[in-house]
Amino acid sequence: MNTLPRLLATGLAFAALQLNLPAAPSARTTAVLRARGEAAAALSAGNPALALATLRGAASRGPLATAEDTQVIAALCSLAREMEAASPGDGRIAAGLALNEGKRARPKMNGREAALTALALGELSELTLGDHDTARGHYEAALGAGATSAAARRGLDRIAWRGALISAKASENTSLRRRNS
Repeated sequence: MNTLPRLLATGLAFAALQLNLPAAPSARTTAVLRARGEAAAALSAGNPALALATLRGAASRGPLATAEDTQVIAALCSLAREMEAASPGDGRIAAGLALNEGKRARPKMNGREAALTALALGELSELTLGDHDTARGHYEAALGAGATSAAARRGLDRIAWRGALISAKASENTSLRRRNS
């Protein structure tokens, strides 16, 4: 038998064998996931200070890691969306905590981190809290920093579209009331 097909078959079998091995998460990933779970439990129990301390403790401090504040705000935004999706109203504590941390941390962030944080807080304000005025401010801040202009513009467009829809519905209701009077 020709050795080339035998080598290829052996190589393919070895490659397939390697694909079936599950990759174990790193210790860092496991610690972050555990911290997120503990923070979610603390938020559900009404203890935002413990949730914040837990997330700060799990923040990466490597040379390539984003600032600790940026990591904490991103985790809080994510937790707020998850909690709100699971049970409406439950994510509001995490959302408020994320917004408060965003105000506190913004002066220390570089331009890219500030833009990404403003975008995340804008989406949180718009989609989770329904506060379009606050969301507009965050989207405009993201545009000012420049790193996320396309996503921030889409957010502003969604807010403008909702505003136009609300105005049109209000005009329609007013005209129906006049007609029925």
